[in-house]
Amino acid sequence: MIEKNLFRKLIILALVALLGVLWGAGPARANTHFLAVPLDLSLEVHELTDSAWILSEMISIQRIHHSQDMLKLRSTDLPHELLGFVYLSVDSGEPQQVGSAWVDVLRNKETSAEIRILLKPEIVLIPPGDYRFTLEDPGNRMAHISVNIKIKDFARILLIDPGVVSIEAAHGPDRYFADSQVFLEVLSNHSKWRVLLSTEGLCLANDEKIKVEPQDLLIAVNDPKQGYRPFTEGIVLNAADFPGRTAAIYLGADTGWNHIAGSYSGVITVTLAQP
Repeated sequence: MIEKNLFRKLIILALVALLGVLWGAGPARANTHFLAVPLDLSLEVHELTDSAWILSEMISIQRIHHSQDMLKLRSTDLPHELLGFVYLSVDSGEPQQVGSAWVDVLRNKETSAEIRILLKPEIVLIPPGDYRFTLEDPGNRMAHISVNIKIKDFARILLIDPGVVSIEAAHGPDRYFADSQVFLEVLSNHSKWRVLLSTEGLCLANDEKIKVEPQDLLIAVNDPKQGYRPFTEGIVLNAADFPGRTAAIYLGADTGWNHIAGSYSGVITVTLAQP
């Protein structure tokens, strides 16, 4: 990282020297007061991180004009989906939200600064796609900095509660139901994912050799009044089964004479599949 920053600074110094030689060659150059390297940034977001920020590479800015005026940057074309997610940090200072408000980059007589784009990790939850915007100076005294943020497909199982399912088969052969439903929560930015449910069955509390096999289990999703179906049908849920990101799973079991009365428990395996 140190070598990369040193290389960038050497490039800036070389460009500053070149512009010094060419200064005054035309009106466009005469209006260039600041130099930024690089001018094109790309960030890719594909997961929800535990970090406070998603960081871009550093942008080095150099004053190349004898004037002592300030440099401020803002974005007038920031996509509305990015509002509240994109920030700018100057010389590792306090992040400032990017938008129509100006962000001070260079004060009077300051010659250089380093800025960085910071993204809130929750940006991964906006719809997937490419989002482009520019950072610009009010007087067009510096070339615009172009930023492209690519949001990839994202989905994650956030909650399985409870992790163990229990059914109390208190009497003889009958249909029994779990004491409580299992809540599943999926966090995603698209709807192309699927959730696959499977189990190896429920075991008797004091004898794991006695089981309620998967073919004896029943399941209902969100509304048990709509009826239960055999677990062995192959349970596949999609985004429509998760209103408000959460699905409720209701379990039942058909026991026979081969099942001993008692408490049966087991685990429902939840697998997230994405295209």
